[in-house]
Amino acid sequence: ALMALSHALLIGARSALSLYLGVCLCGLAYGALWTLVPTLSVELYGLRHFAATYGVFSIAATAASLLYSTELATKVFDAHATAAREGDEGEGPQCDGDACFRLTHVVVIAGCVAGAIGAALLTLRTREFYMNTLAKIE
Repeated sequence: ALMALSHALLIGARSALSLYLGVCLCGLAYGALWTLVPTLSVELYGLRHFAATYGVFSIAATAASLLYSTELATKVFDAHATAAREGDEGEGPQCDGDACFRLTHVVVIAGCVAGAIGAALLTLRTREFYMNTLAKIE
């Protein structure tokens, strides 16, 4: 949810402050996720299969990052970019405005919402197990 909020801020960033806030929230959400991945991997799949499940988590994140950055963001930018005029500084296509990456942010937000729904379903599914575990401790 925090990652979705950060991308929503980045879509509507009209000032440097909102841009910095969106980037900081994105980094916080990403860092928080990766500190929890080892624990989640052990809790959900056991220590015996830790290396395999941690590897799957890592490959999934890498694959999604690759698809979002090289395929989606590039295609969206190219669709909104215009060729540089003769004599302009810089080379290649240029794009001004939030339309350059708006669709990319919307797709990432949709992925974050799907992930949040998945996390909520996982919480509901494992709730009884953790309630029983806490009852045994007390």
